[in-house]
Amino acid sequence: MLGNPSSVVPVVVSGADVVYVYDPSSGGYEETTTLQPRQGAFVYSATSNQVTLTPDTGKSGSPASTLRGQE
Repeated sequence: MLGNPSSVVPVVVSGADVVYVYDPSSGGYEETTTLQPRQGAFVYSATSNQVTLTPDTGKSGSPASTLRGQE
């Protein structure tokens, strides 16, 4: 699990094979690559041990946070 710590800026998740967020309107999980402010997700990576969150400000920016898996 991981979450977007920002209260105002969405983040793009990279380095994961799949990212799932819960959608209460459909009552299920949906695949995504972007987390809205303060949104959490289940993330799975079979091939990489690093997942990166990058602010989605419409511009290229530096990663907001990098999570390293344990080998």
